[in-house]
Amino acid sequence: MPYIQRIAINHVSLKLKRMKITPSFLFLITALTILPTMTAIGAEKDSPAAIQMKQIGKSFKTLSTQISDPAKKDSSLQIVDAIQNAVNAARPLIPAPAAKLQGDSLKTYMREYAKGLDELDANLQDLKKAISSGDTSASQGLLETITKLKKTYHSDLR
Repeated sequence: MPYIQRIAINHVSLKLKRMKITPSFLFLITALTILPTMTAIGAEKDSPAAIQMKQIGKSFKTLSTQISDPAKKDSSLQIVDAIQNAVNAARPLIPAPAAKLQGDSLKTYMREYAKGLDELDANLQDLKKAISSGDTSASQGLLETITKLKKTYHSDLR
């Protein structure tokens, strides 16, 4: 074997030794190339009810951060109105878990769903009155009540 060929082969083998392609590196590269396609395949489109619930959640989070600031009273009232609109829009919609039910279990689920929305709406009306009157402690108490209501119905209706 000529000298130049031996040098070239040695040079290539040295480079390969320095790169060290390990099984974990191969797994990482494979995962990074396959993962984006898998998330697109497995992604489900949100139901109309889920979209309204997400809107309620976002608005509620914003409201929670600003409720104690009297300077943001008008903004807080607008957020409560937006939540009430989303609640009213969600009333006739069927949540995704209910789509799998039939007969009496579907009727029971939908009654419980409507009851939860009614309770939320009543608390939102009280919250609106408390914000309008400038009663910060009552507003914060109602936010806690709404949070408990959310936890109760979300655990019951899953």
